[in-house]
Amino acid sequence: MDILYFLISTFVLLGLLGYFTNWKFWGWIDILYYPLGAIGVVLVFFQTESDRAGIKLLELENEATKQLAELQNKKPVFDDYTNEDSLISQFGKHLTHISDYSKACGNYHRSRLCSISQNLSPVTSKYESLFNQKNGVERVYTVCSQSQSLINEVVSIKALDSIFTYYLPKYYSMGLEQGFHQSNYDEVNDFMQTFDRQAEKEFQREVVNDSFDKESQNRLKENFEASLYFSKSILQSLSVCFRAPESVRNGYLMNWRTEIEHKQGKLNDVKTKIKINKDKISNDTASIFSFFYWPYILILALSLKFGKAVNGIRPKDKPNNSFKKTKKSWLLFLRRLF
Repeated sequence: MDILYFLISTFVLLGLLGYFTNWKFWGWIDILYYPLGAIGVVLVFFQTESDRAGIKLLELENEATKQLAELQNKKPVFDDYTNEDSLISQFGKHLTHISDYSKACGNYHRSRLCSISQNLSPVTSKYESLFNQKNGVERVYTVCSQSQSLINEVVSIKALDSIFTYYLPKYYSMGLEQGFHQSNYDEVNDFMQTFDRQAEKEFQREVVNDSFDKESQNRLKENFEASLYFSKSILQSLSVCFRAPESVRNGYLMNWRTEIEHKQGKLNDVKTKIKINKDKISNDTASIFSFFYWPYILILALSLKFGKAVNGIRPKDKPNNSFKKTKKSWLLFLRRLF
């Protein structure tokens, strides 16, 4: 209420002075008034700095919310894999079987199964841990994102029969191209069972029909069957990838999740800044002056401007006016006022 009393008293006082006096000071009012007005604009600008920052933060929040909503609409469609962790671990045991077989053979190298397993195990053992890492869809991605590398390495060391150098990667690609539904276990099993027959046809076409003698055929047959045995183990371990949607295999889902987390993080940061901006209370000298003292100075400047305006419309006294005329004018003014 103090400022209201100050407003009324200064306007009345300077209005009366403007009406009943003809000071030369009135001509200097504008020189004082306009700089004070400019200072007031500057102070208002500083006072509203927090508000402007808040508006910018709200714009950033709206934009981040919009981007997050658009990204959420692009979520790939897939069923959850939370119940398949144990199943994927079991698939991994097909790969572990190669290392186990190699260890069981020890230094015995006469069996083709032993020699092949011992050649394969340094490669396959590097991928065994993938089947027990992370959970759900991330475990599927971890396996399937490395599956092609596993097959390429197996092929590159030439431990398997030459037929599988060509046929193992081809058959894996065929399985991916089938587009099996994520829950279609039976069809994937049926597809896996055709691997034996297709590989056997390849063997018959390349070996038996090339007029090898019986002993050579038996030796090649042993090598083929041992290679087939471990090739099936590799494919069985990777069969989950035949059912995995392409968005999971190629990492689109993982990238989507990473981007969602990034966008959500940005949104949370903006919300935190908005809260800090709302809770921030400035108590520096400039703020205290502008909030508590400047309004009085501004009212005084306006009242001076008001006094000058009143002075501009007052009747002009002649030089020979007496004190009585001035007194009469005061009484007339007060009568009109009350």
